[in-house]
Amino acid sequence: SALSLSGRLIVTVAIRSEISSSRSSYAMDEIYARKHVFVGEVPHPASRSSLEFVEPIRSVRWSPDGRSLRIIDQRRLPASLVELDLRTVDQVRDAISTLAVRGAPAIGVAAAIGLAVSLVPFESESSVVLRARLRTHAGMLAAARPTAVNLSWAMARMSACADANPTAGSPELLAILRAQATAILDED
Repeated sequence: SALSLSGRLIVTVAIRSEISSSRSSYAMDEIYARKHVFVGEVPHPASRSSLEFVEPIRSVRWSPDGRSLRIIDQRRLPASLVELDLRTVDQVRDAISTLAVRGAPAIGVAAAIGLAVSLVPFESESSVVLRARLRTHAGMLAAARPTAVNLSWAMARMSACADANPTAGSPELLAILRAQATAILDED
């Protein structure tokens, strides 16, 4: 794909990695590696034939209905592509701790979206109770991989966002957290 960013063109190139069946699954994290190439203008048509243009694959994102965290289960690659929709704090914590989500940015994004979706069933609770639940859920997610810097950063950012809106009622707070999680996703 190609996007314009500050007058530069960003071209996403897919590179096929050859993976033998004798290699361990730890060495087979990805079949395709994505590389960003920055150029000043669109490549000459003759050079396009050597590039395969693909849309980036998001391993962590909102589900289409917006009520779940959708991940590509990294434990199942490259043998199969399995997407999971996660809605509870326990599901998100388990996905992070068992390496279904890999990579520092992806872990932070998964935790932020996971925190927001885990609170949706509690929208009818008072703001005080929902904020206490937010702190509990954020602590549970942060403990899933204590050394993951992006994880603790995302939980701190989501908590600070809630703290910056002390008068927000529960539905408004959930909308604010959803917007913050989306911002974290977009920054990734």
